[in-house]
Amino acid sequence: MSKYYDRKDIYICLYFKELSTSLTNLIDELIGEILTLGFNSRKNTLVRALAPICVGLLRAVHKGSGRYAYRPMATADFTGMPVSHGPFKSAMDGLIALKYVTVKEGCKPAVPSPGNPARTNRYRPTSKFIALVGKHGIKPAEWKEHFEPLPRPKEVAKPILLRTESPWIDYGKGRKIKRPKDSMAVSLTDPFAVVEGGRVNELNAYFAAQDIQPAYLLGGFQRIFSDGDKPGFNWNVGGRLYNIGGGYQQEDKKTRLAMTINSEPVVEIDIRASHLTILHALKKEPMPAGDPYEGTGYPRAIVKSWVAMTLGHDKLPGNKWSPSAKKAYAKKQCDIRQRGGFFQFFCESVCKARCLQKFHPMSEVGPNIAPHFPILDDWATSPWRWGDFQFLESNAVIDAVHHLAMVHDIPALPVHDSLIAPKSQQAIVEQVLSDMFLKHVGVRV
Repeated sequence: MSKYYDRKDIYICLYFKELSTSLTNLIDELIGEILTLGFNSRKNTLVRALAPICVGLLRAVHKGSGRYAYRPMATADFTGMPVSHGPFKSAMDGLIALKYVTVKEGCKPAVPSPGNPARTNRYRPTSKFIALVGKHGIKPAEWKEHFEPLPRPKEVAKPILLRTESPWIDYGKGRKIKRPKDSMAVSLTDPFAVVEGGRVNELNAYFAAQDIQPAYLLGGFQRIFSDGDKPGFNWNVGGRLYNIGGGYQQEDKKTRLAMTINSEPVVEIDIRASHLTILHALKKEPMPAGDPYEGTGYPRAIVKSWVAMTLGHDKLPGNKWSPSAKKAYAKKQCDIRQRGGFFQFFCESVCKARCLQKFHPMSEVGPNIAPHFPILDDWATSPWRWGDFQFLESNAVIDAVHHLAMVHDIPALPVHDSLIAPKSQQAIVEQVLSDMFLKHVGVRV
């Protein structure tokens, strides 16, 4: 089954066990009901499965807005996990049969469309489940009090993943959607995959020994490459280090800065305009001093979004903002939404992210911003694309993370174009990141 899901959905991480008496009683009641259905699973294996399932369901309820919990269900996705495929499936099937959970079966249309994208299995807790946890005195907002994270894995079964290209499909009238990427097999004897997989699991072993809180925000790392089906592929597209299930990498900056590493407060060290900097370096043109997104007459967030949208496509933007740009604006920058209450409801449910195009129409914004970025004048014919930038960036970031861990014993968590590190180590982390950027890109940051 494919692994596609909504970013807002909650990943069911298997590294949890029950902690409170209330949760133990809840799980015992669920197991009693599930076993009456005739599922062929032992009680102890169901306990190990139900604890993380309940975490995912409670987090989905806590996050609100009708969110789902999700978990890829291929047998291979359970390799090396504390819960195996059989007990997880029995537990989830039991919850579905007992109407504690509804399921949207995974699907992968031959030709996905805006109204019919590919999905993995997604699970939504019902009012019956919410009533049951309430009976046991468990509040979704207090889910952390009832669970204990298991030790992080020292290695993951698939440290290197490979995906196909994700081309745009045009449905006319400005409606486009990216065809979801397919997984590709990675040879166990591929020299690059063996070496890089070893490095990724070396980092997994290192971070497993660190006290990173909240613990549930960090699982294990995988390095994911793209465009493996394109002629000439040589492990040179994408390559970022991803935390399995998203975790801290999908949280907002405020949440990330509230984390601690070995009981120390953290700092997030950003690479300034990473992809734009790499493009300047590849073209051997100096990056202008100062903030590249200031001085255009438009809000910084609008300019940054325009640049990101451009670098993510093969030509300058047309007359409309991309769906992701509109959603990001509605969530973070829209003045109407920031008023809260009814205005937030209006923005999310009625306006549906149309405010960016309304307040900053692309037909006006684009022609006025473009002259401030002459580096993009020949973008339509540029030999470099997002995957090239991401690959160089990922090499610099991963080398920095590995060097800091193995040479300096400093844990620094990657967020693609930034690092989260103990505040007391900020200076050395900045120096190492700059050194690695110079090594792979040719310029310092």
